[in-house]
Amino acid sequence: MIDSKWYFGMLTTFYGHRKKGIAKLLINYVETFLKKNKVDKLHIELLFSPTLEMPHKHSLKKWYENLGYKYVKTHKIH
Repeated sequence: MIDSKWYFGMLTTFYGHRKKGIAKLLINYVETFLKKNKVDKLHIELLFSPTLEMPHKHSLKKWYENLGYKYVKTHKIH
């Protein structure tokens, strides 16, 4: 068994290739790998700027939630 808690962040596709299902394929690959190795938790980081409006990050958060992931908490970095 691999460590039971894994993380990833900064998963993205090139802008011109979005809306083609590539990100979903990547997530499916990660989930399949983790299940095969009996990993029971995956933490996904989304980084938001404290000074810039980033609407695509809010869309990404919703996308993960639609896949069944749950928002847990926010950490502020000063």
